[in-house]
Amino acid sequence: MHDLRHSLRLHDIELLRVIGESWGADLVGLSQRAAVGQLAQVMLEADWPAEIADLSAEEQAAVQALLAAGGRILADSFARQFGAIRPFGPGRLARERPWINPDGPAEALWYHGLLFRAFEQTELGSREFVYLPDDLRLALPAPAGAPTVKQPQLVPAAGQILRHPPSAGLVDDCCTLLAFTQRFAVSCHPHAAVPEESLLPYICYKDRARLQMIWALALDAGLLHVDDKTVRPHPQIARAWLQAPYPEQAATLVQTWLDSQRWNDLWQVPSLRPEPTGWQNDPLCPRRLLLEILESLDSATWWQLDSLLTGVKATHPDFQRAASEYDVWYICDASTGEYLRGFQFWDQVEGALLRYLVTGPLAWLEMVELGKDADGAIVAFRPTPAGRTFAQAKSFPYPAGPAKVRIRVYADATVVIPVAVDRFTRFQVARLTDWEPLAAGETIYRYRLTPRSLDRSKRAGIPLERSLTFLASRSGRPLPDSVKKAVESWQEHGAQIRLCEVKLLQVEDAAVLEQLCAAPNVRPLLGEIVGPLAVIVRTADWSSLVSAIAELGLLSEIEGADL
Repeated sequence: MHDLRHSLRLHDIELLRVIGESWGADLVGLSQRAAVGQLAQVMLEADWPAEIADLSAEEQAAVQALLAAGGRILADSFARQFGAIRPFGPGRLARERPWINPDGPAEALWYHGLLFRAFEQTELGSREFVYLPDDLRLALPAPAGAPTVKQPQLVPAAGQILRHPPSAGLVDDCCTLLAFTQRFAVSCHPHAAVPEESLLPYICYKDRARLQMIWALALDAGLLHVDDKTVRPHPQIARAWLQAPYPEQAATLVQTWLDSQRWNDLWQVPSLRPEPTGWQNDPLCPRRLLLEILESLDSATWWQLDSLLTGVKATHPDFQRAASEYDVWYICDASTGEYLRGFQFWDQVEGALLRYLVTGPLAWLEMVELGKDADGAIVAFRPTPAGRTFAQAKSFPYPAGPAKVRIRVYADATVVIPVAVDRFTRFQVARLTDWEPLAAGETIYRYRLTPRSLDRSKRAGIPLERSLTFLASRSGRPLPDSVKKAVESWQEHGAQIRLCEVKLLQVEDAAVLEQLCAAPNVRPLLGEIVGPLAVIVRTADWSSLVSAIAELGLLSEIEGADL
């Protein structure tokens, strides 16, 4: 920013004499200009290795932080880690002599002439920095033995910790998403959104934010792409991912999350409501910080979640707001609407983000396990062996794994697929069948061959014989005779049986039925007449029909209705 002489000229003569005293330079009687020249000469000719060695460990760490940052750091950020520099006028300075007992390493460096302050114009306006003068910075050696990066000190969890049920396979739900977009045309808008309501019944872990993250990662990884204004699996990329071993599939999703700008974790924290007023955060910084922390943790120990938050606040308080924009980000408390501006709201913003990252994405991606106390509150975490391996080597370990698991095709045309079956097989079965909803946490997928699914496969150009051969090969046994016979019957005659959910309207007198059929408001709501005293009604039309009949001056007795 400035050289040493320019920086010293910003001090008044009283402060220059204090700094000169620490260097053994007698500046009494000199003018301000002469004092600057003499003091600068003494400092620039100093034995800097010896000078640095004389500093305390905290002071060396402060100098090291400035050197690592290129010589300058925002003043409020520096003060949180190394203390503030108290303002003193000439009279108070002479009375209290703060250099005798400085209030922290920053103040000690200030009165030794190694630290200066200046305002600089930035994109966010005029900001105050602390800095090392350029010529002094180039002369300084790296402080011997000074810590380069402080690691948060986490505390092992005390008492009994109960393992919180893990969120079921994100890799498997990603496979379901790919199969869904292959079967159904999902329209692509400028900001294509995952069809939550349609997909939630078929995924393992019923969490909307988690499903939205899978959607974002699938797009970022190239597993999904836009094809003729619809979102579909990429033919080559998706196929390669589906056929890859599970560790590679999981590692792909973790690495995609680490690099994703599309998925912004801060905007997903339930307790926060960010407002898009032009400010931007970097979603990558918090993820990389947590990955470094996971790398150093023992995966056999439960760690207090709160100690992670306090540890990061002490060592990396500006991990999210690298330029200390605590007053320019517009973030509201989701419950109160209060703006959380200023460092005093660190716990509500940065702390909430860290808690969300651990209990959300890192747990979903199987990087950590969560632990709860006797009351069911999540209070602890620990890296999974796979998570710690990824943090160290950027890959998931290859477990020995169980024997090859096969699908099962039953006589009633249902296809059951355990979660251990490979994702490519399930993707192919899902293309050929209709799906049954999946209970939360369930590890068995159920599909069914129906005339509709067979017709859909035919329209998609999938040869039926090849499909049946595929099912038989993946089950390891011939298909049941009933399934073969049903498929052959469909090929020859099409759908011969139709089941639908309807209600039955019955009357005591055929004349009443004739009256209903003749009424303009009632007739469209009636279905097929199944006898002189009965007619079928679609379930969806039932309430409207009851009202229309009442308008004719007739009351309906509804069996099974609540009293």
